[in-house]
Amino acid sequence: QASFNTYSATSSDSSSVNVSTTANAVSGTYKVEVISVASVAKMHSANGIEKEPGVAAKSTDKIAASGTMTVKGGKGDITIEVTEGMTYADVAKKLQDSTAKKVPELRVSFDDTTSRFFISTKGMGADQNFTLEFSNDDLARQVNGTVTNMTADKATDGAVKFDGIEINGLKTNRTTVNGLILDLTQVGETTVTVQSNPEKPLAMIKDFVEKYNETISNIEKQLIEKRYPAFQPLSDAQKKDMTETEIELWEEKARSGLLRNDPTLKKAIQDLRRAFMDPVEGIAAGNVSLLSQIGINTGTYTEGGKLFIDEKILTEALNNKPDEVMKLFTNKS
Repeated sequence: QASFNTYSATSSDSSSVNVSTTANAVSGTYKVEVISVASVAKMHSANGIEKEPGVAAKSTDKIAASGTMTVKGGKGDITIEVTEGMTYADVAKKLQDSTAKKVPELRVSFDDTTSRFFISTKGMGADQNFTLEFSNDDLARQVNGTVTNMTADKATDGAVKFDGIEINGLKTNRTTVNGLILDLTQVGETTVTVQSNPEKPLAMIKDFVEKYNETISNIEKQLIEKRYPAFQPLSDAQKKDMTETEIELWEEKARSGLLRNDPTLKKAIQDLRRAFMDPVEGIAAGNVSLLSQIGINTGTYTEGGKLFIDEKILTEALNNKPDEVMKLFTNKS
């Protein structure tokens, strides 16, 4: 459907919001203010973790504590048990797996360069905020590098004003308003200008018609191609007495007319012609439902069902009713 979009949009400040159009966009100028962007909740160990005094821990080292870690926040607490003998990588994986398809769903890793756990949420928005609490100080030291629980940097909802209308509670930084797709990047204001540009879908439709007409011409050629009954397929013995050029010319004559007056191809031509003349099914009453209404016609029967375009009518339709033109080509009844 995006191929039929006749509108383009520009933003006076793309650093705050990027904008693209759908077929439902409307020409004009709009003021967009990004109030906040949606973000994930994230945390990392306060200090580097040591395997032993003065020796930084690696992900393959074994953790030197036992106890439980509890993720608090989201929709219910999630508790996992940690035992001595597990590696730091094992702890990271267990914590991540325990939150799969839950809120918050975590992404957890142990970084060998900094000897710290890095934890963030998969989703964005204020409902992703969480804390990580430990059952004892030893476990806290082995995960956070200090004797404290861990609190994630606060996740936020996205919010934007579109021509003064405030849209709150966004859990991603993409939203669609009045046929415009807004990608929020940072707080700021911009002016969005939407203009009609039918050149792309016009070129696409013309290319389709050209390829379609080539197909019709090829079928018509097969239906009227002359048959040469005297030129039957050559046997291996016959080929031995002929040059390659003679064989090629003979076989070309033998293949000629094999589909002459073929009933399947005749029916295909008739069905295609009818399909392009009949109304498209499943389109609401009052909307464009015939290709002829947008300047595409099949011509006379002598032209074999080829399509012809009135570019003026088609351009007007793409400018004034782009969504209805799109449905002619994409609607599923």
